[in-house]
Amino acid sequence: MFDCAVAISATDGAREDIGEALLTGQNRAFVLSIVNRVLEQSPTEALDEQQALLVINLATQEMTLSKEADDDWPQAACNVLVTLSKKSRFVGHVMDALLQKFPPGQTSVPHRFVVLALANVAEHNAVGFVPFLTDVLSRAVPVLPYVKTDPHRYAWAHALRAFCESVCEYVSASAVTKAEDGSDTAAQGDVKQTYSGPEIVQQNYADQMELAYDPVFSWLSAKDLKVRAEAANCIGELCLMIPPKRVVDELRRLVPALLGLHRKIISDQHLVTQVILFIKKKKSISAFSLTNLHTVASNVSMRNQSEAFRCFHVAATRFADKIVYYLLHKMQSVQDSFKLGAINVLRHLLNSAGPYIDDKRSLVILGLKPMLQAGSEGTLSIRVKKAMCQLCVALADHEYVDVEGGDNVITFLVKNLVAHDPESAKKAFFSSSTEANDSAAHLRTQCGQALQTIAKTCSTAHNLLWPYLFECICAQEYNMALTDIFKCIRILAERTIEKGEELDFEKGFDSPRVAGSFQVFSRLLTSMNNAPTSLALSRRAAEALRLLTRVAGSFQVFSRLLTSMNNAPTSLALSRRAAEALRLLNLSPPGLVSSGCSNGIGELRLARVARWHAHVLDLLHICVENVNDGEWRCALAAAMGKQLNLYGDAPDDKAFLMRCLGGALSLTTNTSFVVDHLVLLFRCTSHAQQAERTGCAQAIGFCASTHTDLVLTELENIAKWENLKKSSGLFGFIKASLDFSCFLFSGNLMVNMVQNSFLSDAMPYKQYTDQEMVSLRATIMLSYGYVVYYCPTDVVTQRLEQTVLVFLRRYMENPRQETVVREALLETIYLIAVSVHPKHLITEYHLEARSELLNHIRNYIECELPETLSNSVRLLAGKAVAALPVMADDDIWQIGYVLTNYTFPLCRERSGLKSIEDDESSTMMEATINQYHAALEQIIKKNAVVGTVTQLLKVYLA
Repeated sequence: MFDCAVAISATDGAREDIGEALLTGQNRAFVLSIVNRVLEQSPTEALDEQQALLVINLATQEMTLSKEADDDWPQAACNVLVTLSKKSRFVGHVMDALLQKFPPGQTSVPHRFVVLALANVAEHNAVGFVPFLTDVLSRAVPVLPYVKTDPHRYAWAHALRAFCESVCEYVSASAVTKAEDGSDTAAQGDVKQTYSGPEIVQQNYADQMELAYDPVFSWLSAKDLKVRAEAANCIGELCLMIPPKRVVDELRRLVPALLGLHRKIISDQHLVTQVILFIKKKKSISAFSLTNLHTVASNVSMRNQSEAFRCFHVAATRFADKIVYYLLHKMQSVQDSFKLGAINVLRHLLNSAGPYIDDKRSLVILGLKPMLQAGSEGTLSIRVKKAMCQLCVALADHEYVDVEGGDNVITFLVKNLVAHDPESAKKAFFSSSTEANDSAAHLRTQCGQALQTIAKTCSTAHNLLWPYLFECICAQEYNMALTDIFKCIRILAERTIEKGEELDFEKGFDSPRVAGSFQVFSRLLTSMNNAPTSLALSRRAAEALRLLTRVAGSFQVFSRLLTSMNNAPTSLALSRRAAEALRLLNLSPPGLVSSGCSNGIGELRLARVARWHAHVLDLLHICVENVNDGEWRCALAAAMGKQLNLYGDAPDDKAFLMRCLGGALSLTTNTSFVVDHLVLLFRCTSHAQQAERTGCAQAIGFCASTHTDLVLTELENIAKWENLKKSSGLFGFIKASLDFSCFLFSGNLMVNMVQNSFLSDAMPYKQYTDQEMVSLRATIMLSYGYVVYYCPTDVVTQRLEQTVLVFLRRYMENPRQETVVREALLETIYLIAVSVHPKHLITEYHLEARSELLNHIRNYIECELPETLSNSVRLLAGKAVAALPVMADDDIWQIGYVLTNYTFPLCRERSGLKSIEDDESSTMMEATINQYHAALEQIIKKNAVVGTVTQLLKVYLA
């Protein structure tokens, strides 16, 4: 800056031009911030007093010249004054300059930043500010009734709070100074008290603070949330300064106002809570006042309820039978208010008058049975169910669930883990905060917590919950409650293991309603899906992993696995993999970048999900690979296939289960079983869902890693379903049904005995609509891409040339086909390009069909409207182009010309499109543009010569 000044002074006419120029508010703020930074880094001795006065006057003028709406300019000037006021040499000058802008005797409000500057000086240098406090308050108190705008009210409330805090800090600093000088004073024999206590100092300002109390109290009803919160905080500080008698007199109107404000405020409740603590801190409030405070804080209904509870408690000491009968009778009323009252009174008696009604346990449980059953069937309102849930916790705490009929309590809680309120959506726009707390989601949370409490504390929890919870673990209606169910089972398992007992998976597990070990294992694996994407899914995955580690030693699904692991390193690898997955989940919570990322760059969301899925699939691979038993592997895969129908409303979970099934099939040697479940995958997939379509294709690819030829043959057979759809008439239908029936009963006899009943239910003959057949075709196209990607590298080129491309040409040659098929074909071209890359093949390979694939990509793009983005064809085309091998010059010009002319004119995007790429793009158009740039970048990188750049430049010239 000094060099600049010297250069300018030597330039003719430059000084006049700059002197006459008017700086904007933003530029003035920048200059003042530079001045402030210089002052902060300069020692006190280096600053001359006259120079400091010039800076103070300049900052004061700049602060008051600014407009009220502008914040950066006056804030920068205020910061300069605060920095100078931190130094004891200049605090007096700063205060004199500020008080000149706030003359006494006026009723007009001073500049807002003058008030804020006074507050900042009080906060940063209380010792230098307090001597001016009397003068400041004498000018401020007359002005407070005339403060009308919310910004000024906030500034004054903040300032008065800072003034009160400065007094307390001044007293503390004086006490420290007295303690340091105490030894010298005693040595000189001076016993004169030269220091006034904190009460004396506060009394000096009590009258003025009391006058400021009333205007600030009226600001509690301001419209601005920040003003209300700051006013409440200021009142708390004022209560420490004003006379104690005034505080006691104000309690009757102060406490209700603060409680009402606490209910209104959403983000700053801690400020109001701090006010209440300040009032409590006031030592002069007598015990009598605190006793009367209860009647002020409690409204009439709460006091009436408390007195009613006391009456029932006294009556229960002599007439327990009649009271219980009376309450149970009132619970049968049709009015919810009567039900709620009876439930709350009974819960109160269980907690307070237990000894008098302990002998009525059977009566209470038997009388509650109709209410519990009605709650399980969903005939009670949400409010009544919530009250019943709290009553169930009280029953469990006092061991009422141990008697006969206690299972009704557990059934009620389990059923309401998935409670729904069909009217809640209709009332959402008109409901109050009280009604919002009565939502079904709140009830589900309460029931989950109640079950966990019972599992932790109840002595008969094992008998009540084990194996009952295993009936729910594989039921579709309990998909949303899996986290609570997993946690309860884990708590029970931990309690059993802590007692030194073994987990019992035999008693009660012969019931057909109880899930088997393979079904539970499959459910646990699927529940680990998408853990890094949300907090709820992360908790579900964590509970699934913890439960898996707890029951692994005793579960039947692991018995063969553990016996097969004769060597310690393999067993150690399994436990290490599970522990590593749990550690990865804990280190990478949803919404944050992964802590395990070593390069310091945050992982993108899809990258984190892919890394997590790889850990889970590796865990499954270790389990299946180490059991050299075909029957065990078939049973596990069959359990996964049977659960495909559990996720009709959860396509992401269903897609992940398909991937797990594909991984299990890849290690299964029974070809007949593999073929059956390949067909099952396609039959159970909702091909219109993008997630399920991709999950099915990836599962086929996983299976092709060991059954390449079998999968390719079966894909050709499945592609013939479209021809079957076109065949009409009764004979075509009979033929298809007979063929499918023969398919069901083919294969190994052992597998048919295990899975015959399941397959006959899970794979009925299905007539696809035209639209479903188009989506099925897209799934088949995508499956070929993943087959090429996952098949062994030593046969990938041969299968690609002889089978895959031969099959795909029939569909690629039609550029006018449905969009979903074109998108699948483009994704398949991308997977083919990645599969033949030298990094994947570990060898060089010349893709002879490169130009053919580029022509297809160009044709698909040209079918789109240049100005409208309605799908992801352009994005997937750019992705495929970027992955293809080095291109000839003509190909570069042609594909570059098409990409440019169908990307740059885009000006509108169809609503509802979502980005499918892992670039954190906010819109599909942004992702498409980014992929266009990436495609051009890869074209240049693969052949970094002048000719490549020239061909691309021709595109822009054309």
